[in-house]
Amino acid sequence: MTRTASLPSASLPSASLALLAFLAAGCCRWNDGPLWVAFGPLYVEEEESRYDLTEQVVDDGGALTFTAESADAGLIAWTVGDELRLQADPSWPDGAETDVALSVEDACGESSTWTVRVIHGEAPDDTGDPDDTGDPDIPQDPCLVTFTYRQQGSPDAVYLAGSFNQWSTSETPLEPAGDGTWSVSLELGPGAWTYKFVEVTGGTQAWTCDPSADLMQCDEGYKEPSDTSWSQQCTLGAASCNSMIRVANCTLPSLTLDSLHIDRSGRGVAVEISALLGSEGGAITAPIATLDDAALDGAWTGEGFSVELTGLTPTRHTLRFQITDEDGYSSREIYVPFWLDERDWNGGLMYYAFTDRVANGDTTLDGTEGASYDLGGYQGGDFAGLVDMLPYLDDLGVTVIWLANPQDNAEGAWDGDCGTYSGYHGYWPDAAREVEEHFGGEDALRALVQEAHARDMRVLMDWVVNHVHEDHPYYVNHADDGWFNDQVLCKIGDDYSNFDRIPETCWFAEYLPDIRYYNVEPLDQMVEDAIWWIETFELDGFRVDGAKHVPMSVPFNLAGRLDQEVEHGSVGGDEDFYTVGETFTTNYDLINQYVGPSLLDAQFDFPLYYSVRSAFIDQSCSMPDLFASRAASDAAYGGAVMSQFLGNHDVSRFVSYAEAGGWADSDDSACVVADVPTDASYYAKLRLAWAFLLTEPGLPLIYYGDEMGIPGYKDPGNRAPLGWYTSAANSAQEADLDAMVAGLYHPGQHEDVLWQVALLGTARREHPAFWSGSTTQWWEESDLYAFARTSGDDEVLVILNRSWTERTLANGLSFAGLPTSGTWEDVLTGDTFTASGDSISVTVGAMDARVLVMR
Repeated sequence: MTRTASLPSASLPSASLALLAFLAAGCCRWNDGPLWVAFGPLYVEEEESRYDLTEQVVDDGGALTFTAESADAGLIAWTVGDELRLQADPSWPDGAETDVALSVEDACGESSTWTVRVIHGEAPDDTGDPDDTGDPDIPQDPCLVTFTYRQQGSPDAVYLAGSFNQWSTSETPLEPAGDGTWSVSLELGPGAWTYKFVEVTGGTQAWTCDPSADLMQCDEGYKEPSDTSWSQQCTLGAASCNSMIRVANCTLPSLTLDSLHIDRSGRGVAVEISALLGSEGGAITAPIATLDDAALDGAWTGEGFSVELTGLTPTRHTLRFQITDEDGYSSREIYVPFWLDERDWNGGLMYYAFTDRVANGDTTLDGTEGASYDLGGYQGGDFAGLVDMLPYLDDLGVTVIWLANPQDNAEGAWDGDCGTYSGYHGYWPDAAREVEEHFGGEDALRALVQEAHARDMRVLMDWVVNHVHEDHPYYVNHADDGWFNDQVLCKIGDDYSNFDRIPETCWFAEYLPDIRYYNVEPLDQMVEDAIWWIETFELDGFRVDGAKHVPMSVPFNLAGRLDQEVEHGSVGGDEDFYTVGETFTTNYDLINQYVGPSLLDAQFDFPLYYSVRSAFIDQSCSMPDLFASRAASDAAYGGAVMSQFLGNHDVSRFVSYAEAGGWADSDDSACVVADVPTDASYYAKLRLAWAFLLTEPGLPLIYYGDEMGIPGYKDPGNRAPLGWYTSAANSAQEADLDAMVAGLYHPGQHEDVLWQVALLGTARREHPAFWSGSTTQWWEESDLYAFARTSGDDEVLVILNRSWTERTLANGLSFAGLPTSGTWEDVLTGDTFTASGDSISVTVGAMDARVLVMR
């Protein structure tokens, strides 16, 4: 049996180590020879191991030739093409170590060598090394850290108390600078440390967190679950969480991003980075700078990197920087992603690609994992299928794709409400940094993201942060050392009260250990893993699962790390990594609790969801009430780009709720597979709801299948495969909107909805008035509402008629800021209406909408 493995690199991820092969005549005149990027150690077990060496070489001299030689006869080392192959002799002792000398020569005759340590045994689990060294044997040298504090009172003395001095209020005094500031410098080892400042006046102590800290750790009981006004207030005596700092390993060289300027008008970027040698390393031998995986010549100045680029394509780009010293120690990578288009998150259109249920592009990956309930097992959807569906999503006007959590999930089947289930949904992670094999693995995920980016689509990953599966190495290795809360279920029988009573500590299921974020180690590790996923797969955002079920420290620290390492806002960056949370409640204050500059960017608007359902399904609220609900959301959330929706994976589908009412969301419906409703009125209501949702500001969500109105009761019934309703989802070939329509099994029910969403989605992408500008009420009745919105020189007039009577409306234009003459065209039908004399007359059908733009 042969095992193929990835190299445990201390360098750039493999996507960033592109081998440049300039085969044009005369290339050798500029060739500096191949450069090894530090990696190791490697592990070999009984079977042969294979490693791709091209991932560890940066070169501009053409084709490469590799050779290998082992220093111990117990290990056989050789190369085949670009692969290093290792085979341990049966007599070689377990745990034995040796060196393998590697050499590489390029087509220009330039060569270099690298010595890598090889260990006989199983590679350790990747638990996430904060310093990204890839080598547990590298010395962990402390760094000199300076803490600075500006006094808030008139103290006689100020002390630093923290986890590094057992929270002593006398051991670590700060020195005054005479201008109200105090400071102290300490040597701290690598890792996360928590602290506070203590002002002492007379005999009185007053504690405060650090107002300048962008990381924190909260102790259990820091707030009541019902407290929706809590925030980290670093004032004397305030009930705040502890501040937190992450200290690097000063053995390693380091890079600091000093300035970043993104010029979208000139399609360029300018970056300045300074370098610092590690405490034990020598001169820098391998400075690496890449743009979109291609080496940037001349970026290294000898003291850092300087890059100024113009004329780039108006799409997504990624800069990466890293240095390695002559002893093989590598810095942490500087990662700089940026988009050069003008698109904003506000006004986009997001599609929740529930990976296993959208499209089956690779049937070799299929398998249920033994689930006893059909919809509880894998159905075959994968990343290859989503790549096939990108033309279709483009035709819908989609600009953002939300992927179900791609982490590797637990194998086998586990108890659920309808029998046994597999981890098809992604919410049972059993590995920190591995990609689910049923979805296609790491390469397939990377290909999907790249293909989506090529279409200018942003990609979000579902970040499962509240818990892990009991098979996860974190639980296996840390079940008894404070990483997890004691088991108290959120749901006990029919009692759901723990979801609200103890949301931060209850377990979703007996096999889903709840992470104890009051402990600094799992807090730091989980956010570190999140950064790894972002940088490795070049993600653009997170959907944060179960936001209210983790302490405020989690979104706070995520925001802080994003600013430091992804957005780089403190040095001029303006690229926004979008974070949208899920807090399943109609309480505006509770939803808004987690939204802010140092928290999440947004959440899903559940109050508006229920208002939409009431307005269009059972008409229990009037149309003016619906727009009042929209105004209440705007007032509650301020300028946050919230996501509005008609359905998600936790609630019944729109048409099934329209048919069955509240029963569709009850526990009684969970194991029932819904039939396709035949009543045309349900689909008319759905089309009208889409006309409302897609002409509103924010980032509206399409839960896969809702764009055509597929049925489904409560989870898991609301997660049927898209392939049950259109053959194009199972074709394993590229599908666009026409193909999806042609493949519909129920065109009489689903086709009109699908076309409505596509027409609205593409118009939303082209018309900023759909989502921005000044809004004016144009007509108001209980069952009819119309508004005008103007954005620059773009205008839209939206008329929503939920009555069963056709209506003709005549009204003025200038009072709403609309042009007083000209021709208006309905984006849904192509019908035209002519305005003259500051008036227009528009006919709108029963249970129908008009969405008019100027021709």
